[in-house]
Amino acid sequence: KRPKRWKRMLALSAATRLGGRAIRATRGTRRAMAMAMARVVVVEGAGSVDVNGKYAERDPRKVPAGFRLTCEKMLWDPEQTWKELTTGTTPWFESDNDSYIYLNRDGRWWIDDPSGAGVYIAKHDGASETPPTSGYVPLSGGELPVPQVVTADRY
Repeated sequence: KRPKRWKRMLALSAATRLGGRAIRATRGTRRAMAMAMARVVVVEGAGSVDVNGKYAERDPRKVPAGFRLTCEKMLWDPEQTWKELTTGTTPWFESDNDSYIYLNRDGRWWIDDPSGAGVYIAKHDGASETPPTSGYVPLSGGELPVPQVVTADRY
C-alpha cells in the first residue's frame, strides 16, 4: 500500500502543472491529475476564423453550449440528441469562444463554430481520442483554407 504522502505528492504535481494553482478535487487526487493532464487541441489557419484557437478537453457527457443552442432552435432535446450523435466516451474539445470539436457516430470529427453550426469535418482514424491533424473538408458554412490541428498535453 502506498503511503498517504504519495497522494499529496501527486496533488502537488498536479497543482504545479496547472501553473501552481491549488486544486480542490471532489473526487480526490485522480481527478486532480486528470485535470492537470487534460489534452489541448489547437486549430490554426482556418478560413472560418471563429474556429481558430486553443481547445480544452471536456467530459464526453457534457453537452457543448453551441450544440445546445442548435438543438433548442430545432426543438430537439439537447441531452438526448448528444447521446444519439456521440459515443458518450470520447472526449470533445471546447475553445474560449464556445467553438467545439467532437467525434460524431458517423465516423467523422466535426469542428463547429460558437453557434453550433458545423464548419469542417474530417474522417476518424478509428483509434485516436483526438481530432486528426489534417484532412478537413469545409461544410457549406466553412471557408477555405481548411484548418490544421495540433494536439498536445497541457503541462
